[in-house]
Amino acid sequence: MNSILGALLANVHPNQLEITSIAMKAFARAAPITSRNFAVEEQKQYLMSQLFEACKINNEEILTSVMQAMNDIARVNYDYMREFI
Repeated sequence: MNSILGALLANVHPNQLEITSIAMKAFARAAPITSRNFAVEEQKQYLMSQLFEACKINNEEILTSVMQAMNDIARVNYDYMREFI
């Protein structure tokens, strides 16, 4: 896995809103470069599980970043998204 993407998603913590918000904003900007990760099942599952975990956080800023990331991921990696749609 791209170490930057992994580091960003490792910072999804429901009780640390500021860190999670920063991580999700950065991940949203990096989402278009996730193609290699989505080609590897284990990495795809990790990325999506962390994004879904971030979706559980009741914070508009975080949710906006997650939705932006998911939009870009779906656009770039549509062929890998069947099980999540």
